[in-house]
Order: sequence, then structure tokens, then C-alpha cells
Amino acid sequence: MAHCVYCQTPSRNVIEVRYARPLAQGQSGRGAAQEVVGRGYEVCDGCLALLDFRPEHHIDPQRISAFNLASSIYQAFAVWAFTALSSLASLSGSSDDSLLVNPRFQALGFLLALGAGFVWALRTYTHLRYFLDWKEKREKPFRPMNSLAGFTDLRDRMHPELAAYLPVRFLDSNLQLEKPGSISLRSISPDGTPWGEAPQKNIEGRGANGWYRLIWISWDLWPLSEVLDPPSSSWSPPPEPAVGELEAGAAGLFAASSFAVFSLATVLHPLAAFGAALASWPVGFFAGRQARELWRGYKNFKSSQKGV
Repeated sequence: MAHCVYCQTPSRNVIEVRYARPLAQGQSGRGAAQEVVGRGYEVCDGCLALLDFRPEHHIDPQRISAFNLASSIYQAFAVWAFTALSSLASLSGSSDDSLLVNPRFQALGFLLALGAGFVWALRTYTHLRYFLDWKEKREKPFRPMNSLAGFTDLRDRMHPELAAYLPVRFLDSNLQLEKPGSISLRSISPDGTPWGEAPQKNIEGRGANGWYRLIWISWDLWPLSEVLDPPSSSWSPPPEPAVGELEAGAAGLFAASSFAVFSLATVLHPLAAFGAALASWPVGFFAGRQARELWRGYKNFKSSQKGV
């Protein structure tokens, strides 16, 4: 069985990384003719999860929804800080009228800062624990990184003969191949044999993920970016989180902004302004959900217009 290029464990996925260089020495402009090489690599599920890192790979939808809701405290603390600065710069010019000297307002800011720090630490620890578990199960692993630096390191480690080539995003490589004077794509399979321009794959859609292209995947890991559902009727994707990050953030922003407006522009008690903020939270949540649905429809439309 094939082994992962990053950690040498048995692999069931194949990706393609493309490297490019200008054909003429000293020419590196946008119009310069390019030579593009596509190199295939075997990748295990764990390393693919790090390349295409998403919370759904290691956290259940219920916990993701809870994290998204808790993250709205970030927007609340940011608006609290803006409100405090605005009150200092108020037209009255008197520090006695500033909200910042109000003990209740100070206590609210302290609680928001404490809560934001706790949520950030909890989310960071949860995601870091996945990486630590991945590392403990492997001996001397080479960390996968979906970036220019990450695939440059992979090139230097596995194929030093390609030192004159730089990694290029999959979609950008197609544009470079269309430049006048560029030669045809040269593709090499994971075992070093010629691959051709259209290797066999088991995915529908573009299968592009930034700095690499997905060719063959095991379907044990889901979701993967820009990959459509497999045609098999026996497979179904796991449910998405009930609460997305966009609607949670919009709700927090609406609520915190309402608190800031009622605190600065009116003479309401901070507790009354806080109640008004709670009342505006569902409005922001609904607006964020509508925006997410519109964005999802737009992305699906754009994906359907693009070829493989």
C-alpha cells in the first residue's frame, strides 16, 4: 500500500501540486511564458485534514454551533471598547460624564474581556489538540501546510531537482499555461511515471484547494473544500452546524452596536441598554443567516459555471 509523503503512514488520498518557472531566464513578468510541472503525492487522511483544515474534521456539529455562538462575545467586547473610547472623546469634554468611569460599565468590560479570552483559549486548545493527537501517532512527521512556504519545503524535501520551480496555485497554473509561448503541462504521478493532463479521479467538481488539487480521496474525511458530494447514494455528508459563524457574529455585532448607541445617544441606564441589546440580537442573527444562504447560493452558482 502507498505511504503518505508527509508521515509515511498508509495513505488513501492523492493530491497534485503544480510548480512553475519562466522559460526565458530573467523574465518573471505576468506575460512571460511558463513551464508548469504537476507532481502527484500520496497523502493520508490525517495529513489531508491538516492541509484542508476545517473544524468539521474533528469537532461534531453541536460543538461547532456552541463555539460559534460563544464567539459573538468578540464583537461585543470590540464594540464595548469602541464605546469607551467614544465616550472619552464626547463633546462634553468632561471626564465625569464618561461612561468609562461608570463602575457598572467597567465591570461589563471586564466580564466581556474575560469571556472573550476564555472562548479564544478554549477554541485554540480544541484545535491544537487535534494537531497534537496527529503528531503523537506518527514518528518524525513532516507537518503539512497549505501555503507557498509549505509546498516549497515539500519540494525541497522530496524533489530538489525542481529547485528552479516555485509552487503555484492550481487555478493560477491554468492561467500560466494559457500564456503565449508556454509549453504543455507535464504531469508526474506519485510513483514518478508520466501522468497526463487528466489523471483518473473519484471526485466531481473542480477539486482545487488553493495550492494543491485533489485527485483521489477516501471519503472518510468530510467536508473537503470545493469538492461535491460523491455520486454514490450510500454516502451522505454529516449534518452542518445549526449555527454558523456568520450569523453568530452578525448577532453579536447587532447587539453590541445597539448597546453602544443606547449608552451614548440616550440617558438610559446601562442595564436598560443591555436589555435593548438582547432584543436586537435575533435581528442580527436572522440577517446573518440570510447573508450566509445568499453567499452559499452564489458560491454554488460560480462552481457550476467552472469546469474541472
